[in-house]
Amino acid sequence: MSLHRRDIIDILRDENELLKTRNSQLGTRLARMQLAFRALNQIDDLTDRIDESTDLEGLFRQLLQLVLHASDTEHGSMLLLDEKAGELQFVEVVGDTRERLMNYRIDRNSGIVGQCLRLNRPVLVENVRRSVEWSPEVDQLIGFSTLSVLCAPLNDGDRQLGVLEVVNQQGERPFDKNDLAVLRVAAHYVSLALVRAERLTGEA
Repeated sequence: MSLHRRDIIDILRDENELLKTRNSQLGTRLARMQLAFRALNQIDDLTDRIDESTDLEGLFRQLLQLVLHASDTEHGSMLLLDEKAGELQFVEVVGDTRERLMNYRIDRNSGIVGQCLRLNRPVLVENVRRSVEWSPEVDQLIGFSTLSVLCAPLNDGDRQLGVLEVVNQQGERPFDKNDLAVLRVAAHYVSLALVRAERLTGEA
């Protein structure tokens, strides 16, 4: 079957549009990776600057803000583990819910962050409504609507320090495996910063 000139033009036009879309997607992903790389470098630089006079509350906030930059989102939390109480405490929160969540405590096994801590590995949930692990407790407390979640454990060797949680990527696009890989690396750098702060300040 022969193709008419008009058919060939239509095929080439469709291929051109497809290539434009793919190039745009690649450009967007490259820009996000560059943003993540810069944020991770800043976390590393921040860690090097930690000394005996470092303010821990300020450190927590700076670290979490850089994690959110790397993850392309505006909402997230750093939760540290209280082993004796068996609880996770929100020691830093970035986003509209900060006032209501700061220092709030949840059971160490509660929700997706509890799952992350229990499994001791990063967790990606594209739609929390489909997750049997998701707990609406915090959303109900603060009047927030969580759509998708990324969590990564904070560790010092075999010692569990807590969990990083980021929610609702900008544009309401669900998180993907690339985002999970970025958060895994960010959690590693944040863990190093927390351990250094603990050693130099005697707190954490």
